[in-house]
Amino acid sequence: MWLQQVAKNFREIFGELAPGGRGELVMQKRLRPDPQDEPEAEEEEEAGPSDRPDAMERYAGVKVKVTLAQAVTD
Repeated sequence: MWLQQVAKNFREIFGELAPGGRGELVMQKRLRPDPQDEPEAEEEEEAGPSDRPDAMERYAGVKVKVTLAQAVTD
């Protein structure tokens, strides 16, 4: 999936910009509506995310998580 490559690049670049720090991109899933409102699952539901044209519709956005390195003082 393309997001995995973007997340990998983000981790690498963030590590260069903030030595000792860590950056991560996390997909945020949409909240599911009431299960009673959803039609019954079909076999197609078991397909991987890259196999399904509506896979991205399950996500609401991307969360950025960063941790900065702590400065060491003597």
